[in-house]
Amino acid sequence: MTNERAEVLAILQAANAPMKLGEIADAVDKKRNNVHKLIAALIVAGRVSKIGYGLYEAVRGEVENEQKSGESGESSSIAA
Repeated sequence: MTNERAEVLAILQAANAPMKLGEIADAVDKKRNNVHKLIAALIVAGRVSKIGYGLYEAVRGEVENEQKSGESGESSSIAA
């Protein structure tokens, strides 16, 4: 994940409610168009969901699962 995507994701994870595109753009100090592209990539990756017209939030379950597997020291990759 790029640093820019991680920054947008961190803002959404810290939010107590879904955020509008403009609010996210202001929070990361980037243009709305650029943030829209970053969010689109995060949606495709399953890290962000669109709640309604122009409202976005982080996918909570995925983040919790990643943190748990990282804390336990176990790898989530499967050997072939």
